[in-house]
Amino acid sequence: RGIAQSVTCPACGYTVECPNCAVSLTLHAKTHLVCHYCDYHENLKPKCSDCHEGEPQTLGLGTELIEDDLRRIFPDRTIGRADRDEIQNRTDMENLIHDIESGEIDFLVGTQMIAKGLDFPNLKLVGLVLADIGLNMPDFRSAERNFQLVTQVAGRAGRHVKPGEDPGKVIVQTFNPQHPSLQHALQHDYEGFAEMELQFRQALNYPPCGRLASIRVQARDKNTSLQTAHELLQRAQKLKEQFEAYSELQLLGPAEAPLSKLRGQYRYHALIKSVKPQVLGQFGKQLLHNKKWLPRGVKVMMDMDPMSLL
Repeated sequence: RGIAQSVTCPACGYTVECPNCAVSLTLHAKTHLVCHYCDYHENLKPKCSDCHEGEPQTLGLGTELIEDDLRRIFPDRTIGRADRDEIQNRTDMENLIHDIESGEIDFLVGTQMIAKGLDFPNLKLVGLVLADIGLNMPDFRSAERNFQLVTQVAGRAGRHVKPGEDPGKVIVQTFNPQHPSLQHALQHDYEGFAEMELQFRQALNYPPCGRLASIRVQARDKNTSLQTAHELLQRAQKLKEQFEAYSELQLLGPAEAPLSKLRGQYRYHALIKSVKPQVLGQFGKQLLHNKKWLPRGVKVMMDMDPMSLL
């Protein structure tokens, strides 16, 4: 979404970040900086807020920037945009679909919300901009999610091509054209990707070859959150040593969560791996059965088989 994912000063390197979350602010409408997690807003200043000399420049791109570029290249065409800024409810989505099906929209620019579930008979060309943007996420499912997304969005093109007609075309923009996730997706090779990914999961006991639990500790004070996370892992280690049934468990962490600060809360997480689902569940119950020792204002959450580690 937006024009660019971040705004950086070329003079000192300062990047405008959200005061509530450990993320950079996204530029919208050329002068409006927004946090996509807590909805914090501020206006883009002409001079750097840190060194007061450099003029901030944008890095990355978003749907608004692509829409503007298309309008300059094809001034006589109608361009629609589908993201959470434009599509607020079901009616907005239905109106957009109607406009596309009736031929009133020539180009549609969108986020993941247009990647699946839509079927347009006249759609024959799909472009994926920065198709590898999700490959380097600190989550073991990142390659799987990227494979799914590329497969889904590529499948929108040429679904109703008749014999003798030109087939649908998919153009992919990527910095990692040889990445197995992209290669298998564009070759429609689900079995090949699954075999490769399962070997990786098997070696590290990640689901579905093993079971995983994520524990997250969060508090408004960073030191309190970190100390509590260390204390929790020490308790986990003692519990593991106390019972023979827990000896096969693997404890990882604690470490800063990928989103280390979110909505004013400092977050640390740890992972527990097991090849025995019942053992992992029982261990979690025992570990978090008594929370009276937790400092005031600290929250501890455990997610069995988490779908995301972010």
